[in-house]
Amino acid sequence: MTSSRTRDGWLPFNFGAEMKRFFVWRDEVCMRWTAFCFACDHRVASMRSGLVMSHVGTVEVMPPAAAPPVVPVERAPPSRASRKPEQSARYGMETAEETEQAHVRAVIASLRRYRPEALTSNNKRRSDFYQLSLAHQDLLGQPHKDLIKNIDGCILANARFLALVADTASEGIFISEGAAGSEEQQASHAHSHNREDASKVRSTLKQFAREWSSAGARERRAVYDPMLEALEAHFVHTSEPTRTGLHCLVPGAGLGRLVWETAKRGFSAQGNEFSMLMLLASDYLLNHSDAVEQHTIYPFAHSLSNLPARTTALQPVRLPDVLPSDLPPVDFSMTAGDFVEIYGTAEARGQWNAILTSFFIDTARNVIEYLETIHNLLADDGIWINCGPLLWHFEQTPGETSIEMPLDDLKRIITSIGFDMANERMIETMYTDSADMLMQHRYTAAFWTCTKRRTN
Repeated sequence: MTSSRTRDGWLPFNFGAEMKRFFVWRDEVCMRWTAFCFACDHRVASMRSGLVMSHVGTVEVMPPAAAPPVVPVERAPPSRASRKPEQSARYGMETAEETEQAHVRAVIASLRRYRPEALTSNNKRRSDFYQLSLAHQDLLGQPHKDLIKNIDGCILANARFLALVADTASEGIFISEGAAGSEEQQASHAHSHNREDASKVRSTLKQFAREWSSAGARERRAVYDPMLEALEAHFVHTSEPTRTGLHCLVPGAGLGRLVWETAKRGFSAQGNEFSMLMLLASDYLLNHSDAVEQHTIYPFAHSLSNLPARTTALQPVRLPDVLPSDLPPVDFSMTAGDFVEIYGTAEARGQWNAILTSFFIDTARNVIEYLETIHNLLADDGIWINCGPLLWHFEQTPGETSIEMPLDDLKRIITSIGFDMANERMIETMYTDSADMLMQHRYTAAFWTCTKRRTN
């Protein structure tokens, strides 16, 4: 599943009576991913990638032997290189089912570990304070002690929210009935990864703020608005009632907001995501949100560096800023798995009218595979819209193949593959930062639109 930047049996949708659940099982030799769909209205029949979905109302998890077939494509098993390092190395030589279940349970365990790990980290501040001389303690005074105490409260609020995500995931379609091993047992496998896992969970809280709160509106406007404007401009002669027949794919969908925004404008939209943590988090928000601003989290409570005031660390973020069920009757779905493995088939040629990549293409080990897959998927009159930097995710990562290049070389390869580029410009944006921070991570993101070059 994708990028490190930043879906119980299942209960019926809280979206309303018109919402239904669908799912599909996919068996692979090396890794079996569960592809699932958040679907609106009765019109959803199949995923555009060729994976067949069956309407089951309230989803029951079925063992692989009883799973519906994946047609029409027979897929080659994913290579070991297409799997995350922790998936291929953490659990040893287990069966594909055991490997996947171990990874899912380890992710759920990392959500549950957030509370003790974050409180332990904050308690170090308390311990360090009391190691100061009394004179220095007096200088910091009660406001500093109150700040540490309030951060404890923020952590507990975050933990309650993450527990809802973990509880829902524990009963969801990613957990097979009778799967061996408890979350506690799987957590022991992940012991050496605790620091990395904790960082990912904290990053996911910031990703929630970016994608599903009013606090993230500024970043979304900077990146999503130009992409959606380009999408609507390309199909300006398609009336809104007929947009549902246009199929848009969003690889590296994260928590699903860009997919939702695309569907909100009347297009049928499907997101693809590799990260199990993102998938479980987005499943909870998309499928179990009953009201606007239903949850309150504190994503900036974990660090006191570069803060202009104590209130920045204690800033509440309310989720979601919109009701995910508020969509027109379009196909709206998510798939789980590696982008190239799921969509990189000859049978998928020309199946998508638009592909939107936001902060995605630099997650590739070999970006040329991404470009070839996008070119193959896109319909002759379709459009590829991109906005993002080139922070190559696997650069200099031990044991990982990584092909990096500057932007001018990337553009040369894009045109060589058969794209015509247009609307090129650079967009300044932040990524999961509070606008109040003394230090902010700013990107100069490359924006472009591409159409397939016509050949006579």
